[in-house]
Amino acid sequence: TMFKYDGDHVNTPVYEAPYLYWVSGDENSCGAVKLEISADGKSVKEIWTNPQIRNSMGGLIVIDGKLYTTTENKNLNALDLATGAIAEKIKSPYGTLIFADNKFFAYGLTGDVSLFKLTNGKLTPGGTFKVTQGSKEHFAHPVIANGVLYIRHGEVLMAYKVK
Repeated sequence: TMFKYDGDHVNTPVYEAPYLYWVSGDENSCGAVKLEISADGKSVKEIWTNPQIRNSMGGLIVIDGKLYTTTENKNLNALDLATGAIAEKIKSPYGTLIFADNKFFAYGLTGDVSLFKLTNGKLTPGGTFKVTQGSKEHFAHPVIANGVLYIRHGEVLMAYKVK
């Protein structure tokens, strides 16, 4: 059967021809999804879904045969792109995720930020800190440019040197 299209689908999909990946966060949704788009773009085929993997705002990253995303159970998950199964998981804040220079930065909904190194396809923790300035929700997506990690919290913009 085809997966449910209703619910929250707020993450930007990732396209890697001919496949489209996305992760939704609504408990009524299919979670993580891999679709195959036909060459003429007129049809789509579901390859797999993983309803255990839900993220309603933090995004997903596809690298070297794996889909990475954080989940409410506070894990950074690496899903095998061929099967959708969890290939690896590591404790992480639940929230947004960004990747640069073989490093993931997870910015959690509680203001926690964790670094994870990706070495030979394996995740290792690389440090944490807490965003203490600013106000309200920790919903902004971080940006990395020229070796600097930028995080906005409310009306405050912080810049952290990435090493």
